[in-house]
Amino acid sequence: MSLYAAMQVAVGGLTAQSASIGNISDNLANSQTTGFKAIETRFESLVTQSNQFANDPGGVRATPYYTNSEQGNLVQSSNATALAISGQGFFPVRPAVVGADGTTTFGNTTYFTRSGDFNLDKSGFLVNGGGYYLTGYTVDLNGVVDTSSADPIRLSDLLDNPVGTSAVDYAANLPSSEDVNFVSSPSTIQVYDSLGGAHDMTFAWTKTATSEWSLHVVVPDAISDGGTPPTYTDYDVTMPFSFNDTTNAGTIDSIGAASAAVASTVAITNGLDFTALATGVAGNNIDVTIAAGSAANLYTVTITNGTTTETYTDVTNLPANALWTNLDAAIAALPSTLVGATTNGTGNLAPSTLTLPATYNLAGGAAAESYTVVDNTAAVENKAEVSFSLDFAGAGSQTVTVDFGTYDMSKGVTQFDDTTVSVTTFDQNGIPRGSFQSLSIDANGYVALNYDNGRTRTIAQIPVVQFFAQDKLQRVTGGAYEQTLASGSARYSSPGTNGAGTIVGNALEGSNVDIADEFTKLIQAQQVYSANAKTITTTNNMMQEAINIIR
Repeated sequence: MSLYAAMQVAVGGLTAQSASIGNISDNLANSQTTGFKAIETRFESLVTQSNQFANDPGGVRATPYYTNSEQGNLVQSSNATALAISGQGFFPVRPAVVGADGTTTFGNTTYFTRSGDFNLDKSGFLVNGGGYYLTGYTVDLNGVVDTSSADPIRLSDLLDNPVGTSAVDYAANLPSSEDVNFVSSPSTIQVYDSLGGAHDMTFAWTKTATSEWSLHVVVPDAISDGGTPPTYTDYDVTMPFSFNDTTNAGTIDSIGAASAAVASTVAITNGLDFTALATGVAGNNIDVTIAAGSAANLYTVTITNGTTTETYTDVTNLPANALWTNLDAAIAALPSTLVGATTNGTGNLAPSTLTLPATYNLAGGAAAESYTVVDNTAAVENKAEVSFSLDFAGAGSQTVTVDFGTYDMSKGVTQFDDTTVSVTTFDQNGIPRGSFQSLSIDANGYVALNYDNGRTRTIAQIPVVQFFAQDKLQRVTGGAYEQTLASGSARYSSPGTNGAGTIVGNALEGSNVDIADEFTKLIQAQQVYSANAKTITTTNNMMQEAINIIR
């Protein structure tokens, strides 16, 4: 190898060490950059000729080696949108241009980054310090994740829709030792209509007999008369409860049918002449009670003489004011043991004289306050449930089902010894309108909006992207990388699956640069650089001696 070649090799050494010092300088400058990955320098020997008889070194070449796969330290952050990946993988991001009108336009190229210093911009997008926008899968209202594409995540649903109450859970113990006519203090819960309006629902218990109670339920202004404009009155019903006093003592045995309030008036144009077939212990009095039937214009008529009671269900009032005529037909079809009846229009009740009035207030009708005892006998669990309809101004009607526990089981409402009514559960599933309060991201990458009504809604999932050769990714400005042929194709996974790292919220990944290690490399590079410079000086002296030979 000539002296000129030796000098050129030494110059190559200077160049290689200059590149090494440049990489060290880059590492030190970015030692505090979020998600930065250190660049190492690898030296490669260049050989022009090498065999057992001769070696002509060609010099050295410095090439960068990227440590993209090496984890940096995770540091706690007070920013709720700060994210870090614990393990392998990258956040998928896209660049964007914000126009003069404030609109954001996204490019089609997806980049990848470990820089998780995301913040919300004015349009509700998550953008990091490098200006890259976080992308993810959309999640619908049913929680289904659409993995077909990853698009920029945007917070747009800042108001949460209200949900009207459809279910109420109630559990309490009624004091078995209290006297008849004991009345409990009322318990109240707020229920919500479809527009998020709050309404009080009040429960109060009265002991009516041994192991017999009635529940008084009141919801103010919850019944509409259907008029134009409608008039609203209180939903006000009393539900009779019977409790077991032998087998399964203290548990619910049955819930009685509704005894509806007065809702309409019907003129009596066809009276009935009732003839008593038997005289009750209370005398000759025969009482007739009319209550709501199972639907509008249907009524339940109860006849009693104080000893025996007969009930005629769903007697129709159609055509209008035909209730008494239809009742006469019903008694004829089902022979009565109490009365005989013929239609004569006199409206007299015999043997005691009870003149029917010109009009009769009928319980029931389309707007009656009533309830339905749900039949769960065929279900796995025979729940003691009651459903009823409420109608609120501007919000329309809604059905509410109250769960009182389970028949014949110590679950829900019970009657055991105590000194007062002890309410243990009084919950409902309605919610008012909510306003956006905060953002949270969990280890599985789910982005959730938290509202001030206590509700949480998941809007997106952040995937973690992996490459088989992630150290071969091409670096771009802003701490991002782009895919290359050498890196392989991007593989999208849910966090924590298929070898992908998990997402850590309220944290940032620091640079993986070790300053002490970099200073050590800097000293080595400086010494090697000086050695190469010394080689050039020595070679120069040798060349000078060669020139002096001809003097």
